Amino acid sequence: MTFNITKLKEHLATPEGKKECKEFFEKWDNKDKLSQARFDKVDKYFENNDFNAFMQRILTEHDEEYINSCYKRGCEPYPNQKLTLLLDWLQDRYQSIHIDKLDSDFLTGTWLYNGYVFQLFVGQGSFWRLHKRDGDKYEQILQV
Repeated sequence: MTFNITKLKEHLATPEGKKECKEFFEKWDNKDKLSQARFDKVDKYFENNDFNAFMQRILTEHDEEYINSCYKRGCEPYPNQKLTLLLDWLQDRYQSIHIDKLDSDFLTGTWLYNGYVFQLFVGQGSFWRLHKRDGDKYEQILQV
């Protein structure tokens, strides 16, 4: 199948094409509104709850047993839903930074929040590496 921009432009000029385009962008806008509402809930959660306790829960849920169970199912370890939401929230709410002391090969972004460093690496695969910051030292605590 080849892509023909002329046919696409012609289709988008029709009433059906305009309707489809409008529906597409409304759906996109609704997804963003839902994401923002979820991120607002995360903001409120961290206003009233201890982030360190939350991170300890995340680390407990991503322990060696969890990582081994991923490998046994034939997949690389991956973030659970709570960690995925946290990582999406960080990317939406905060700017990526650069930290010279940390590995940067295939690094897509680094986010620092409440003494924790979250790094996204994208190469022939992608993974997150989490560090706990203590002054000028960074201890890797998780990679998924």
